[in-house]
Amino acid sequence: MVLEWDDTVQVDGNVVGELVLELGPTGAWDVVGDAVGAMRADLAALSLAMAEGRLADVVRGGDSISRVAWEIGLTTLSAVAVDLALCAERGDMAALPAVHARLHRVAGRSLTTEPGEALRG
Repeated sequence: MVLEWDDTVQVDGNVVGELVLELGPTGAWDVVGDAVGAMRADLAALSLAMAEGRLADVVRGGDSISRVAWEIGLTTLSAVAVDLALCAERGDMAALPAVHARLHRVAGRSLTTEPGEALRG
């Protein structure tokens, strides 16, 4: 039996649209680019915390990634980051590595495209 999962990246177009309306295309592009850079740094720090068993830092990193992802409309990435933070907070050492791996898969799909690609229209 093979387990299947769906890591389809969901983007909230309303959030992206609001960013463009509020900041203009260039401003929105800058905000998304800065957010992507921050989340990449947070992911690296979170992975180090995982490797060192620092669960409190995993919780903080997951919460941070979730907030930033939500602010730019990356709803799937936000949800998986919340799941990771909850696993760490609860000390669920069985689920934690699996959710961490899923976070990296979703982040890979969410953050590797050119920042703000959705803003080009």
